[in-house]
Amino acid sequence: MKWIIAREVAYPGIDQGVERLQKALEGIGPEVSVRLEKADAGIKVCLKEGQALVCAAEPVGLWRGLGILAGALERNESVCEFQQETPFRTRGIMYDCSRNSVPTVATVEKLLVKAALMGFNAFMLYTEDVYEVEEFPAFGKYRGRYSKEELRTIDAIAASLGIELIPCIQTLAHLERFFRWPNTYALQDTDSVCLVGEEETYRFIEAMIRSISGCVRSKRIHLGLDEAHGLGLGRKLDRDGYIPKTELMKEHVARVCEICKRYGLHPMMWGDMMFRMSIPGGGYYQDDIQLTDKARGLFPKEMDVIYWDYYHNNEEFYQHYLEQHEAMGVPALFAGGVCSWIGMLPNLVKSWTSCHAGLSAARKMRVQEVFTCAWKDNGGEAPPGADLLGFAMFAENCWSEDCENDAEHFRNARILTGADYEGFYEVGSVDELLDGLSLQGLEPPNPQKYFLWQDILLGQYDQEASLADFASVYAEKAERLEEFLRSGRYEPDARYHLELAAKLCRVLERKVDIGVRLKQAYDDGDADTLRAIQEELTGELYGRLTALYTVHREAWHHFYKPFGWEVADIKYGGLFTRLRTSALRLGQYLDGEIACIEELEEPRLSSSGDSSGERSLCHSNCYVNISTTSLL
Repeated sequence: MKWIIAREVAYPGIDQGVERLQKALEGIGPEVSVRLEKADAGIKVCLKEGQALVCAAEPVGLWRGLGILAGALERNESVCEFQQETPFRTRGIMYDCSRNSVPTVATVEKLLVKAALMGFNAFMLYTEDVYEVEEFPAFGKYRGRYSKEELRTIDAIAASLGIELIPCIQTLAHLERFFRWPNTYALQDTDSVCLVGEEETYRFIEAMIRSISGCVRSKRIHLGLDEAHGLGLGRKLDRDGYIPKTELMKEHVARVCEICKRYGLHPMMWGDMMFRMSIPGGGYYQDDIQLTDKARGLFPKEMDVIYWDYYHNNEEFYQHYLEQHEAMGVPALFAGGVCSWIGMLPNLVKSWTSCHAGLSAARKMRVQEVFTCAWKDNGGEAPPGADLLGFAMFAENCWSEDCENDAEHFRNARILTGADYEGFYEVGSVDELLDGLSLQGLEPPNPQKYFLWQDILLGQYDQEASLADFASVYAEKAERLEEFLRSGRYEPDARYHLELAAKLCRVLERKVDIGVRLKQAYDDGDADTLRAIQEELTGELYGRLTALYTVHREAWHHFYKPFGWEVADIKYGGLFTRLRTSALRLGQYLDGEIACIEELEEPRLSSSGDSSGERSLCHSNCYVNISTTSLL
């Protein structure tokens, strides 16, 4: 496509953004002259006789309009008339960089370009300790932290696209990776929570705020302040005795807000602590919650509070919680999520349902600012590829009140994500082993993770693996993914996630029930089957696991900094070694060198620890607990 900028009416200073979008859309469709103009509201796209007009009320509206236009041209449409508005003033993405996988600057630039094409105008990199703080040299050390120069580069890229880069840090809890250093003891209440009321704590927090806010042009900052489990119950309790959490939280938030005020910053925070201090047991979600007066006035009026909820499937729940915020005098922002924290592959079945319900409620409650979060819990195993379809789902629900989760509505998916809707939705449906499984409970079952990492001999999830013929299900999923790959309709970056999903399904095709078959053959004294399984462990399964490891390693080093991959090496190394050890012990048993295999003598329990009762596929997301019941 060829751009002709109407400079007298278009937004000033967007030349770099035009260049980035032109590069991203290069080679799509025939040559068309495009005029960009400023509009009073929404976006409008007109294409006729080789001439196109894109009007928008903000720069990212222009980019969304160009993406819509590019999609029409890719489909060889000669005429396009499109108009759209959104009630949400701020539409943002939060991307987790703190769970080992730290995106390179080049990867962040690609994410920002795709976000612009979707119509997002805000972006946060969630950084617990992965940014530079000069006064604390151990902060983020060996973790792939961003330098100040890298953050300034990312900020400049975002600004060129009309996207606000908002710092997103932690100023109370979730600091366990920094607190591992012995010289941080004076800052600690517990091993992850700051010591509230300690002056050294506020010098540390001020250094964090000063460092990261100095790298961006935004005057907004996200301070975290969530999930402060154990607040006041560690060294604070020993030193000062018991003080109610509400008092500690109120004191701390006020102190941190004062720091922000000195630097001219407008703070925001997650809002869960307002609920946790009103719910017995410190939970967050309770159907009939009615906040008490002790939650009123907890946060200063200058603090923006975000209601985060990535889990519920019904609009009514979101609306009730938004109403509870308002009842406390806290007009909430809203954050939904792409279900990307459960393993190598996101669950887009869950992502669609939760974001559709959440944004419908936010619309009705006239929420002005909304975000979608891509968390990477327990090691950041996944590349960013299929997350993009989750972002697109959120964006479409922002811009369209009646969108549907189908290929027709997402026919522009290849422009927005690098892959057709069907391909990435297949990636995001790998955990849908049974119809409706992804929508059971708040956290969707994630068998992709525990069937991969569980130990062959211990069989901790074998009761679940024997529920159905999951090997055949994984084989069918692998075949469909491989067929998508053969179609050649995917950008190189998108292929990584499709290939990873296909290779994972091929591993699980062999591994999901190998423990079940092994235990049955051992109990039956079936030497022939045991010998066949022994060969499978070091032959076909080992080869498939090697192929998965190779693709995963290539994907990681393509998108992320190298720091953190050592953890994946440890995980894979353990799996490879246990396959060899299991094969060795089988051989020793079959050759009469040992009288029994003690691990296989053990009756199998369900993963919940029960010996009887109804079995079901569960949610389990901790590698250590999946791989062993011993200490690691």
